[in-house]
Amino acid sequence: MMDLLNKEILNKVKNIYEKNADGGFSNSRLKKQKSLEDLGNRLFDFMESTCWRTEANLAKALDVSERQIKYAKTYLCLHNRVTIKLVPNGNRSNPKHYIIKHIKDDQNVNKAEQTSTVKWEILNDLSLKNLQLMSIEEQLDLYQEMNLHFVPFHFPKFKKGSVYCSCKWGRSCDSIGKHPAVYVKELDFSKKATYQEMKDKWTEKDNRYNVGFLTDNLAVVDVDVKKGGAYSLEYLEENYGAFSRNLVSNSGYGFHIYTSSITKSPINLFGYPGLDIRSQKAFIVAPFSKHYSGKDYIWQSVAAPEPLPDDLLQDIKLEASKRSNVSKSKTLESNTPKEWTKLPQNITEDYIIPDGLRGDELYQIACRERGKGKDYYEILEVLENINRINCKPPVVKSRLESTAKSAVNHPTNAEKTLELKL
Repeated sequence: MMDLLNKEILNKVKNIYEKNADGGFSNSRLKKQKSLEDLGNRLFDFMESTCWRTEANLAKALDVSERQIKYAKTYLCLHNRVTIKLVPNGNRSNPKHYIIKHIKDDQNVNKAEQTSTVKWEILNDLSLKNLQLMSIEEQLDLYQEMNLHFVPFHFPKFKKGSVYCSCKWGRSCDSIGKHPAVYVKELDFSKKATYQEMKDKWTEKDNRYNVGFLTDNLAVVDVDVKKGGAYSLEYLEENYGAFSRNLVSNSGYGFHIYTSSITKSPINLFGYPGLDIRSQKAFIVAPFSKHYSGKDYIWQSVAAPEPLPDDLLQDIKLEASKRSNVSKSKTLESNTPKEWTKLPQNITEDYIIPDGLRGDELYQIACRERGKGKDYYEILEVLENINRINCKPPVVKSRLESTAKSAVNHPTNAEKTLELKL
């Protein structure tokens, strides 16, 4: 590993830690040690568990020079806190290097952080064929060893040409086979018992469950070919560089590209059609699952994934920040009186309620029906008819039920008249 370091800087760093004849350090050397350790700690904290960033990008991110980054890398190597490795760089003669952090050797990293770091290097010892031939139990054991957080997902059920979700909403579910079958917010994957509890869902209860990954410690690019995702990805790669295809699985209408990056990103990537990214506080359907089209999710290539291109990660952060600011401004404006869309007196089949307006307009309709004196079940019947004919796309039945319940709390027109007389 030392052969990969700059020899001049390596000798200078070693010299900083050489003791004087009396066995101590001069004040100037102590100051240099302190400065070097501070920069080394900053670099260590900033890097991902497997860092592919160039020295120029690291220097820009930490607002230091590239030479200072070389010093910090050398310091971390000499103290066994990182390992530097080389990998082929396409057809180029000069190989790429990447830095692997020694998380367990760092006393400042707590146990929860250690267990949340995915051990992607385990995949390098597996062949695609071996992984595809594994049983569900063997794959789940592998995911636990890698620190991949997996949960059981509901699965599609096929009957007489129709497809249903195994959840309580059945055919009315708007995410068939693509959502968790357990409550995920309070799961603690730093405990082995959590993994065992999840595995029991397949081995002891219903092995038809789909497999889902919580993407808290990775990012997955979801390419939907049917919606133009292949063209969007091609355009994106022209601007930011090729995405690594080390770890890829197919999906119902496209494929998933796994990366070692972690982002706070919008679900839809800059509005590119057919291209989503799933990372923190999200989840993705994994292989050994069934798509509602009838296709199986299967691994297509298996090796330790690489991060997303640096420039793309920076733009994702900027986009997420912009959306966060917009969300905050909407929250500040939420106390202002709401301007409702004016509904037609008679809603015909030609009247379309698009996504984004469905909640507001259905609630207005429910309140209008309540004003006529209708009860919960009568209001729900009206909403179901409107939802089936006019909502594009329709909402799930649970939202209709909650809307009808909220409307029932409003007074009828007769009750309002009585209140005015009193």
